[in-house]
Amino acid sequence: MMRAALIAVLPLIVAPPAHGEATFRNGIDGKRMQSLIAAELELAGLAGIPQIAASRRYPGCDHVPRIAPRDGSWATAEIRCSAPQWTRAVRTGIPPGAQPREGGAPDAPAGGPVIVMRKSLGRGSVLTAEDIALAPAPAATPPTAIGSLENAIGRRLSQAVGIGQPLLARHLDPDWLVVEGAPVVIALELDGISVAMSGTALEPGQRHQLIKVRNLSSGRTVRGHVTDRNKISVTAKIR
Repeated sequence: MMRAALIAVLPLIVAPPAHGEATFRNGIDGKRMQSLIAAELELAGLAGIPQIAASRRYPGCDHVPRIAPRDGSWATAEIRCSAPQWTRAVRTGIPPGAQPREGGAPDAPAGGPVIVMRKSLGRGSVLTAEDIALAPAPAATPPTAIGSLENAIGRRLSQAVGIGQPLLARHLDPDWLVVEGAPVVIALELDGISVAMSGTALEPGQRHQLIKVRNLSSGRTVRGHVTDRNKISVTAKIR
């Protein structure tokens, strides 16, 4: 079921070809083929990175090539195109004994669709709406997969991510709400009383992260949770 969903969504998530050329009709480079195979391995509940040179060229195909395990083993992926007809084999790096989970890939998790890459992007790239799309979650998608376009657009990649791959939290540079040295508001909650004080962040922090800040009025260092942009909440007694 998930395989059919991936085949249905792949034409939507591949990058639009330059100058109106068909996505696969004019040939498939090694980087794109590597990403297609990696996406199929994800559906099978396996993790592997096919060793394909970026300069490698595969023949053109009028559709998304069919990728399947050769002789029932994902140690080698078999790529088939029916128009025009051709077949290629690629080693995936998966141990010969590894098999897809029984019954194939499970349905998408209850959390719904996740963000997948419409194109392969390198480390440091800033995501735009044209780079990503929502699609059914592939098999074995980690719970850290990003499910909201709003939480991804404008973020910077911490590593290269291939076409068709789910976007995970670890693929993104930290979304710091507080940076080291920035002025912050320290909100102290004590016995039902709220007090706001000025402080300086001694380390960066993301939402809900516990960080150290310096209270400017007392000069003391306290620890608090990041609640918003340059805002810290302290519930313990200041010492």
